[in-house]
Amino acid sequence: MPFQVCHLSQWIQAKNRKRNDLIFTFELENGMTYTEEFDSPADFIAGQLADFDVLPDEGIIRALEVAGEKVEFSGTILDLYNLYTK
Repeated sequence: MPFQVCHLSQWIQAKNRKRNDLIFTFELENGMTYTEEFDSPADFIAGQLADFDVLPDEGIIRALEVAGEKVEFSGTILDLYNLYTK
């Protein structure tokens, strides 16, 4: 069986790569859907607190995954933000 040769630094980077703990798909009024991935809920909150929103508050969440598990959630991006900041 052949094996892949890589530099030690590439192997270390792949081994230490952070898994995204917050992944969600949302839909805009025009029907377009997007999937966003964040390393943690804190990164999502920090992005929304920036000078400009990273994501539109009115986007409707269609799928949510937290720490590798699918979560039932019904609401908008703003509702998800409010849930995490309470």
